[in-house]
Amino acid sequence: SYGQLGDGTTANKNTPTQILSSGVAQILAGIRHSLILKTDGSLHSFGENTFGGLGDGTTTTRNTPTQILSSGVAQISAGYRFSMILKTDGSLHSFGQNNVGQLGDGTNADKFVPTQILSSGIAQISSGYQHSLILKTDGSLHAFGNNSYGQLGDGTTVNKNIPTQILSSGVSQISAGFYHSLILKTDGSLHSFGQNAFGELGDGTTTMRNTPTQILSSGVAQIFAGNNYSLILKTDGSLYSFGYNSNGQLGDGTYLNKHVPTQILSSGVASLPDSQSVSILTYEFTNAGASGRFGPTQSQVDANYSGTNLDGKVTINTQGIQEWTVPADGNYSIEVRGAQGGRGGVDDSIVEGGLGARIKGIFNLSQNQVLKIMV
Repeated sequence: SYGQLGDGTTANKNTPTQILSSGVAQILAGIRHSLILKTDGSLHSFGENTFGGLGDGTTTTRNTPTQILSSGVAQISAGYRFSMILKTDGSLHSFGQNNVGQLGDGTNADKFVPTQILSSGIAQISSGYQHSLILKTDGSLHAFGNNSYGQLGDGTTVNKNIPTQILSSGVSQISAGFYHSLILKTDGSLHSFGQNAFGELGDGTTTMRNTPTQILSSGVAQIFAGNNYSLILKTDGSLYSFGYNSNGQLGDGTYLNKHVPTQILSSGVASLPDSQSVSILTYEFTNAGASGRFGPTQSQVDANYSGTNLDGKVTINTQGIQEWTVPADGNYSIEVRGAQGGRGGVDDSIVEGGLGARIKGIFNLSQNQVLKIMV
C-alpha cells in the first residue's frame, strides 16, 4: 500500500516478484519502507516517506528503488518510519521520524537526509520499532530512542535522544525487537531487556526488565529479536525460540507463548534470518600465545579460540599461518591483535612489554573465501 515492495505499484503481492536482477548485498524491511544495500556500497530505498524515512530529502512516497547514496555504505537498518546506516569508515548516520529520539542526534526533529550521529568506531547497528542499538568496535553497547518498556537497558524508562552507554565492553552482537532487545556477549552468553508481556525476554517470567538480564550463560552463536518474540542459534547448530506465538511464529508446533528458550531444531541450522544480526559479527584473531619468530601451533589456536565464534574454525597451514573460511556472504568486522612485547629490565627493574598492534576493519566477504592471518 506504500510501495514498500519496490515493484512500481502499490498492489499487494502474494508470490515472489523480482525487483532487481543482481547486485544486491543486503536488504532490510522496516514497517512501511525498505532499504537496499548494493554490492558497490550504494544505498537505495522505497516505500512510505511521510517523515523522511527514505532519506531522499523529500516526503514523497516511492514505489521503486531510489538511490540515496552512491557508495560507502556497509550496513543498513530500518525501524518504523526511520532508518540508520553504517558507513565503511565506521560512522553512523540516521534519517526519518525522530519524535522519541530514535535518530540519536540530540534532538526530536525529523531528518530527511542521512545525518551523521557518530563519526567512527561503530561495528553493528540494529533498529527496533522506535529504538536503536549500536555496538562499537570496542565491544561497548549504546542505545537511544523509545524507552517506555526499558528496551534501552539503562535502568530507566526515560527516552534518550543521544547514544547512551549501557555496557562498556564484552558485547559481540545486538538485535533490537519491537519493544525488547537482545545482546550476545563475547563469552557466548545471552542477555535481554525491555517488554516481556509474552515471555520474549526468555527469563521464565512476564516481568519487564530495564537492564540486561542473563538468560543463557554460554553456547549462543546468533540472535534475533522480532515482534514480541525471539530466536537464538546455538554454536551446535540448534535453534531455540521464545515469546509471542499466536500465529505459530515460534515454530514449536503450538500456538502457546513460551517464556524460556524452547528447542525447535536440534542441529543443522546455519544462520538466522536477520541480516542485521549476522552481517557485522566481529571475529578477533590473535597470535594465540605463540612466542619467538614462529607462529602458533594448532593446539595453541584451538585453546586460544575455545568458547569464541572461532572455536574449531581456525587451522594452521604448512607455513604456520592461521586460516579461516568465511561461513556466509556478508559484511564482517575483522580484528587482528599482535603479540605483547617481551619483558625487559634495567637496573634490576622489570618493565612489561608494550601492547601489540591492533588492526580492525569491516569487510564484505564471500562464502568459502579463505582468510589467511599472520600475527
